Amino acid sequence: MLLPMYSPEQLGPLIDRVYEAASDHTKWPRALTSIAEALGGRFPVLYHHDMRSHSGGMSVPVGWEPTISHAYNHYYAERNIWLRRGEILLKTERVRTSHMMCSRRELIRSEFFSDFLTKINANQAIGATLLRDGSHTSNITVMAGRERPDFSHDDVVFLDALFPHLQRALQVQTRMSESKLRHRELHEALAGLSVGVLLVTARGSVLYMNPAAHSIIAKKAGLAIDVAGLKALRSEDTSRLRALMGGAANTTARRGLRSGGIMTVARPNGAPPLELLVSPVHISDDWKSGERAVAVVYVTDPSQAPRTPDAMLRRLYGLTAREAKVFAELARGVSAREAARVLGISYNTLKTHLRQIFLKTHTRNQLELARLANRCVANLSTIETT
Repeated sequence: MLLPMYSPEQLGPLIDRVYEAASDHTKWPRALTSIAEALGGRFPVLYHHDMRSHSGGMSVPVGWEPTISHAYNHYYAERNIWLRRGEILLKTERVRTSHMMCSRRELIRSEFFSDFLTKINANQAIGATLLRDGSHTSNITVMAGRERPDFSHDDVVFLDALFPHLQRALQVQTRMSESKLRHRELHEALAGLSVGVLLVTARGSVLYMNPAAHSIIAKKAGLAIDVAGLKALRSEDTSRLRALMGGAANTTARRGLRSGGIMTVARPNGAPPLELLVSPVHISDDWKSGERAVAVVYVTDPSQAPRTPDAMLRRLYGLTAREAKVFAELARGVSAREAARVLGISYNTLKTHLRQIFLKTHTRNQLELARLANRCVANLSTIETT
């Protein structure tokens, strides 16, 4: 639901930074810092938490000393009393403060407070669960100390207004748009993707299609383009698609706050439906087009099984070269021991890399990693050597 106390002009710059981070993993710290500053807090972080095992870790910590984030990932995640006591609040579409999760008295008596939070001078937090799959959650949190009054209802409303855009940004990231969407480099950046990418106006007119999108449209199996713009096979799908495109494009132009959405589009002959993700998009300062109300549509054909090149994995998820190689081998479906043999590393070393890969890609196991790779792009023949 839109929150009337915030206007597109007020939230527009923050929303723009969020979608900039969606297409470039390295921009997340900038976006998170802006959110923390707006809330009067510090140490913003994207992290994952498994409600079943109580394990988890920080994927994008901002301002944290490496020793502190390492301690959280390997010890204090399981002792985070906020998440243990407030597990019922780990639901998407609900912003919570740490005081909702756990009483101050219980917090102060905990090891998590005395041995971890005191090291960063923090005693409260505000956050939300952006994505949830079973017991696995992806979350955002901003910390604060005694110098700041308790996070209030107004702070909850503020983060709630940003929530759908943060959620959409993580979803977009899994569709791996590597482009900065600058006019002069758009074709080069998107040409190699096997996921269809279309840049559209608020009215649905198509400004750009990458080769994969051209192929999908040419088949006339689910999506088409007519004088009115991008449309689906069924009129009800077309109506919903155009509503999502219009809302997302107006957010890009700072004339609205809608975050787009996810939908499926029916195809003939019993073929699996196309999967569409519609999102606002970051437009850089040197965008050449006069049309600023634009949205991006990602189209995935579930019958295809594209694979992800090493360079894009590193860019999207902040993987090291070695982590990208491990990701690539496991995505092919080989066992962890076989991947270690192929890469010439020990099994224990591979497990260390794998823990970091799960943290950075918000996955929990090799099956989820393979599914993520199958939503990503092109071939693995360009894997780099180090």
